[in-house]
Amino acid sequence: MYGRPMNGASLCVYLRRKPNAFGGSLGDFLEPVYFLGRKETVSKSSVGIGGIYMANPQTYFRAESLPLSASEMKKDDAIAQVSSRNDLILSDLRLWLVESAECLTDELTLRYGSEEEDERHAPKRMAVQ
Repeated sequence: MYGRPMNGASLCVYLRRKPNAFGGSLGDFLEPVYFLGRKETVSKSSVGIGGIYMANPQTYFRAESLPLSASEMKKDDAIAQVSSRNDLILSDLRLWLVESAECLTDELTLRYGSEEEDERHAPKRMAVQ
């Protein structure tokens, strides 16, 4: 796998949804792409009108070794934590739907010779629901 080592990383799978597929079953996804990822929850707090305190938690998956470009990742793809590469057994029995995905260009390293390959191997962060 490419990328730097990550503390607290687990084996994850990125499932790209087939065109014109609903995504209701595992048959609606393309071949799984395995990567090492870390699930992070960020809680944004704010005070609204009248002193009402609101917290909005958002869950992200951070990947150092996901070999996909930003154009290959789209909304309603799925991410899951798995126990092995041999068969698709979900470790926490949950599929996370991707809301948005971004390449962390501030951590981009230029080492593969082409811009597309550099983006493909750049660290990524996916917001999930």
